[in-house]
Amino acid sequence: MKRFTSLFLLIILTFVACSEDDTNPTDDMSGEETGGEETDEITNGFIFNEEKYPTPIVTKTNYDNHYQLTFVNEDFSAAEYSGTINFVGVLFQSVDGQIIPGTYTFLLDTDPNYDQAKNFFDAESGAGLKITNGEADLSSGYYEKLLSGTVSIAKENTTYTITYSIEYQDGTFEGNYTGEIINSEEIIPQPSLLGKWELMEYRENGVVEEVQCPNNDTLEFFENNEAIITVYREGRLDEMGEVFRVCVDTPQPDTVIWSRNENIITFDFGGGDTEEGEITEFTTSRLVLTYTYEDEGATFQDVEVYQKVETN
Repeated sequence: MKRFTSLFLLIILTFVACSEDDTNPTDDMSGEETGGEETDEITNGFIFNEEKYPTPIVTKTNYDNHYQLTFVNEDFSAAEYSGTINFVGVLFQSVDGQIIPGTYTFLLDTDPNYDQAKNFFDAESGAGLKITNGEADLSSGYYEKLLSGTVSIAKENTTYTITYSIEYQDGTFEGNYTGEIINSEEIIPQPSLLGKWELMEYRENGVVEEVQCPNNDTLEFFENNEAIITVYREGRLDEMGEVFRVCVDTPQPDTVIWSRNENIITFDFGGGDTEEGEITEFTTSRLVLTYTYEDEGATFQDVEVYQKVETN
């Protein structure tokens, strides 16, 4: 059974957006000069693959030891929001959340040469990203495989002037913003894999597992890179070699070794038996792991949806 979802899916739905009423009313988002002649530039927005996207809203969201600047076209903070958003989100390290003017280039914070006064460490962007009832469709219009980038920040009184160029495999987001930045007072905790997670749903190639047991499977991560897997819904083979599930009252927990490389978690069961799951959603309370595998030339995906178990 496939066992096992930013950094960074601090998925975009953790962004804190604000109302357009709080933006600078003098912002020119048309991308046109006076007189109606269209230019190749855009004010308070970005250009991606030769298309112009206004982003009149800019927020700063504080996390435990860093902050995120988010340039976005509209407020999508409502839990049941449905619509299409265009955005650029850039992450900077900062102990106190202060925005320091300067020029920053992309460099992973795991690089020994990383300097928070000169570098930003991650970014994700969207162009035409669709959200339905608070759920984002990341299959199109979403970009996170960052190649390079530069962000320049200047400030005069309470007005910021920011220009940025964020390059992904699929294109470059070239944008700017002049105006005030809305500060979020909320401190959003960094999600952690450590602790116990309960399996709430298992989908085998899109089909939800119907067998329900009195207890749900659990997955617990420890700091020493050990993980304990307890399976109450055990897979077995019938006479035709097909897998079926049965409930087990007192399963024997398995202790495995886990490691993480960006959005990939590897589980080592010993004896060369390993399994990789991709983190496709990850918050402080929800973890979704997707397993992709091939069988007889066909590609399949299994999805496991976990909920964090609260501890006293």
